[in-house]
Amino acid sequence: MALPLTIVIADDSALYRQMLLNVLRRIDGVEVVGMATNGGETVEKVRTLRPDVVTLDVHMPVMDGIAVLKELRKFGCQARVIMVSSLTGAGDPATVAALMEGAFDHVLKPVGLEPHLARESIRKALAEKLEQVRAAAQSAVVPGVGSTAQAAAAGPAQADLPYDAVAIGTSTGGPEALRSLIPRLPRGMPFPVFVVQHMPATFTPTLAARLNELSAATVVEADAGMMAEAGGVYIAPGGRHLRLERRGRGVVCTTDDAAPRLGCRPSFDNLLESAVGIYGKRLLAVVLTGMGCDGLDGCRRVKAAGGTVIAQSREGCTVYGMPKAVVDQRLTDAVLPLEAIANAICMGLHGSAQSSPLARHSSTE
Repeated sequence: MALPLTIVIADDSALYRQMLLNVLRRIDGVEVVGMATNGGETVEKVRTLRPDVVTLDVHMPVMDGIAVLKELRKFGCQARVIMVSSLTGAGDPATVAALMEGAFDHVLKPVGLEPHLARESIRKALAEKLEQVRAAAQSAVVPGVGSTAQAAAAGPAQADLPYDAVAIGTSTGGPEALRSLIPRLPRGMPFPVFVVQHMPATFTPTLAARLNELSAATVVEADAGMMAEAGGVYIAPGGRHLRLERRGRGVVCTTDDAAPRLGCRPSFDNLLESAVGIYGKRLLAVVLTGMGCDGLDGCRRVKAAGGTVIAQSREGCTVYGMPKAVVDQRLTDAVLPLEAIANAICMGLHGSAQSSPLARHSSTE
């Protein structure tokens, strides 16, 4: 029998601590080993108890959830952190910030429900997230500490790169990976960058705005009819597929609410398939950390058209699922650590390999 997942509950509300304790006791294969009432206590409990999982409130005294994540990063904590917070209708920027700081995922605190319905709602949500934690642990992936947004940005992109557009796909761990990657891209790139991040609709505007604050390139949430311009970074809106269309001599973003694909909306496969129809062999696909295999079919089409595929290497992935899928099918031209991918985008694989001895890895790992 597998060992239980050990959990520390961190919440300043005694009511929610008790609720979480009660619902976690009803989930098979988990054991609550500690509870914390503020951010400082949370760090100490995690340091001493070394749990597999931490349920962490965003808003807490002494040290908020964002500060806790930063402290956990400092001593190389490998616990998966699930944010458990109340969200506004427009999405809580603090929750997005937590995901960008390395939180594994988030769960909504039920609001306005009868107590028994609230307990059942959060139990189902936590059970699903904990199953994802188990799946990630079974792949023997160590959570990446990630690179800070203050890391040096890649130099100016070469004008003679072999592609005219870049498409990036990511899921679990993606906000943290994007926080590292996108600010490394320079202003004035000679191509647009399109990003699919599996995330609820209320969060992607905040994600785009935060990445825009951190980046030299302009980052926006894509909207229907928006013209894709060189140098721009376009984030697929949560809950809607992002596709590209050729209109005259330009390329336009379109969005739709067609059925999810592999459970994903937006779908990286959908974006890649529409992009291949426009850019053909001059498309670069980049597959980052994430659960599942969204992007596998799309990368097959990219390679069939003569395009280029880069996957993030196992080390540093929060979940080595999406990259592994394309690596296992030998669809990659390179498998790179996250910190080398910006150079590969801006300098081309050849230039990136010359600039860093770590930049070019085996395409089969």
